[in-house]
Amino acid sequence: LSLRVEPLPYVPNQIIPSHVAGKSDASFVISVIDPSALTGHSYELTISKTIYYEPRFSLIDRTLGDTLLKNHEAPDEYAYNVPITDGFKVINVHFSRDRVIGIFENIEGGHPTPFKSWVVASGGTMNEDLFIFGPAYNDKSIQVELEFTNDIDSSGVIGIPSGQGAFSYVWFPTNGPQRFSSSTINAWKIYEGQRVSQLNICFNNIPPNFDSICSLGNRIYIMSSDYDSTGQYYFNSAIDAKQDVLCEVRLTISLAADTSVLDAGDKITISREFGATSEDRWVFVPTNVDNSKAAIPGAFVLHQNYPNPFNAMTMIRFSLDKPARVSLKIYNILGQEIIALLDKELSPGIHSIQWDGKNAVGQQISSGLYFARLTNRNQTKLVKMVLIR
Repeated sequence: LSLRVEPLPYVPNQIIPSHVAGKSDASFVISVIDPSALTGHSYELTISKTIYYEPRFSLIDRTLGDTLLKNHEAPDEYAYNVPITDGFKVINVHFSRDRVIGIFENIEGGHPTPFKSWVVASGGTMNEDLFIFGPAYNDKSIQVELEFTNDIDSSGVIGIPSGQGAFSYVWFPTNGPQRFSSSTINAWKIYEGQRVSQLNICFNNIPPNFDSICSLGNRIYIMSSDYDSTGQYYFNSAIDAKQDVLCEVRLTISLAADTSVLDAGDKITISREFGATSEDRWVFVPTNVDNSKAAIPGAFVLHQNYPNPFNAMTMIRFSLDKPARVSLKIYNILGQEIIALLDKELSPGIHSIQWDGKNAVGQQISSGLYFARLTNRNQTKLVKMVLIR
């Protein structure tokens, strides 16, 4: 049997539509299939739900005002169930839902993951039921990081608590702070991957205590207010602390064994995913532009993957300011290589590559925190990615 393979007459192009309305973390990927059929029109994607509350999408030609696809189901693995429309098709949809995402990270060189009941051993994703939205958590770009400041073993805290001061706050019936004392954690506001400030912490009724099951008290409330080291902020009766809560954290957790240790420097990062609603809009204009022929970037950059967090697929983009042999690999939080996505000589420009959440042998990997690592001869760039199944 002889097969003739010829190069494509065009450069395949994928488009990630721009999110222009609403605050959902849902995302779409469009692929140009037939460049000759492209219209140059502007298109819009919206979210709808059926009577079974399964998210669906609609595709609208904004130029003509025509609805091309209505209440369509999400693409399957190869998008066979989505028709080609005006030379392109929707090949991937991430339908987000309202939830809090918690990721546990060990410090390098520390003890193995210490918890057995609320951490997925291979990935580090925590049970989302441990977190509850607060009234003040309305910005998906903000993350919260809890940093442990003391080693904790099965007998309790090792040493004197060295974290930031925290308020013991009685929500009922007095609804007010009772005292301010040192804790075993620091709370940080994270924006675009960087710590920008510390945040106040309130504990429900009593400060955190650590016994044989490593209980962090009944509730931890991470507040939206900047940390006040004097301990006076919530003693102002005019402040309604309940409206100031970013998220409520419920950590009653068991160590994996008597020899387990939660290390000082271990972290929990908390972020929010906003669900898809009818208020959200995505727009795009499908073209067949070869991004590699765009203006040459001025630096070697690995951009944040999109979407992030992701479910079935994410796009990883990077910029090269000069020709280079580059390697792009994915690692788990233990530093183990999951898959090598790229290892070749590339020209200057903006490049992108998809990752479908599979390892080197084609198996779906579990939810958790992963790292994309881009290297050339003398530079290395790293970004964190969150996979949610």
